[in-house]
Amino acid sequence: MAKIHDFSYNSVMIKDGKNDPFAHLPSMITDDTPEARAWRSEQANVDADIEGLAQSAPEDIAFNDALDQLDISDEEKMERLINYFREKYGAADDPISSE
Repeated sequence: MAKIHDFSYNSVMIKDGKNDPFAHLPSMITDDTPEARAWRSEQANVDADIEGLAQSAPEDIAFNDALDQLDISDEEKMERLINYFREKYGAADDPISSE
């Protein structure tokens, strides 16, 4: 009987092929493909719903989706998102540089 891959911590983290028969398969958790990134984004929304967190405004989601379509680095995307939210919602303490 085939084992169903459940993306548990051990099955994702052990990639030597000896302990994980699915080590050769891509992981939605760690891959940088558009499909995997979209899946992780959807999971974040599900998690937010479970936790009762506020949803993002539709225009914020649209801006993020537009950035996902561009061929830009993660750093560039973060900078554009930070600038977008600062302009839209006002300046706040920068949690990234205050560390």
